[in-house]
Amino acid sequence: MITVEINAKLTWAVFQDRKSKYWIAVCDDLKISLQDKTLPALVETIEDSIQGLFLDLVRTREFDVFLRKHGWNTESPLPKRTTQLRFDVPYTLNKGRRNDFEGAIC
Repeated sequence: MITVEINAKLTWAVFQDRKSKYWIAVCDDLKISLQDKTLPALVETIEDSIQGLFLDLVRTREFDVFLRKHGWNTESPLPKRTTQLRFDVPYTLNKGRRNDFEGAIC
């Protein structure tokens, strides 16, 4: 497994929906909204979505354009072989109160 370190700082707004009790995460930089039953499961879903997004960007040859658009870069160039890649993208979780994000998710 080859790890690609991306110089970015993502923020995920996280809250628990009052009605469903599901945990919801929103990342404006990636334009992704996620939900899961528990906070630990949501963190795993966040990790999976980051990996999936960046793998897809590599496969479609949009990786470099995406990074430039966001002002991000990698610690080293992508390897020639792009199988078995893992992406390390630092992020923080900003937990809000249940009603802080009411109406944020359609």
